[in-house]
Order: sequence, then structure tokens, then C-alpha cells
Amino acid sequence: TMIDAVSERWTYAVVASTSIIAVAPPLLWQAPVGASLYRALVWLITASPCALILAAPMVYVSGLSVAAANGILLKGGRTLDALATASGVAFDKTGTITTGAPSLERVEILATGAKQEDEEALRHRGLLLASALGRLSVHPVSRGLV
Repeated sequence: TMIDAVSERWTYAVVASTSIIAVAPPLLWQAPVGASLYRALVWLITASPCALILAAPMVYVSGLSVAAANGILLKGGRTLDALATASGVAFDKTGTITTGAPSLERVEILATGAKQEDEEALRHRGLLLASALGRLSVHPVSRGLV
């Protein structure tokens, strides 16, 4: 198509002109190499910003992937941006970071004065009642009981 033909020529022209901007001043006029490279990169980004536009989302995807691989789930790139400027981290009162999936760890029977066998029956009955009530709820804490 015409767009493909024009874009191919444009790409060659941009790469060639970028090379000339980077190499010619230091060779012909003893200009500083760093300044010439800077001007060449400015020209490259100005003439063909697609690479820069496509590169930014890849940084976010990479950061989110690394975080997820380490068990940290983030909502998106804005969260990464906010973390970049964070000066501290707040934990809950127990000093932990939650997983977002509550689960039952233990059941304690408090001051019943009952025998050990009776406490086991009470524990079992309490779990049955909590589970029966939790099945109807959509609250995350009650879902942890089921």
C-alpha cells in the first residue's frame, strides 16, 4: 500500500539523517560527541515518536510482571507511578500485609469450663454455624470461613 511505501522511505530517511546528525559535527567541526548524540536522539524522537510511545507501556508491563512474580498484585501503571514517589509504607496493626484472601487459622473456645471433649464438640458446632451463615454472605471476611 501507499502507507507502507511511504513509511519505509520515511524510516530510512530518519535513520540516515539521525546518523548524519550524530557523526558529522564531531568529524567535520570537532563538536562534542555527547552534544551531537543528544541532538541526534532529539531528532530521532521528534521525527519518529512511535518507538518512544510503544516503549512506555512495556516498562509498566515489565514492572507489573516482576511484582506479580514476587506475589505483589498491583492495579496498574498508576500504582507504580504512585509507589515511585512514596516515602513510606503503612502496615495494619499486626504489622502484616494481607493477601486479600482471608482464611480461618484457628478457633478458640473462651472460658467455657467444659471438658476437652465438650470443647471439641463446641468448636465443631461453632464452625458449622459460622460456615452455614457465611455461605449466604458476599463479605470477604465471611467468605474466609466457608
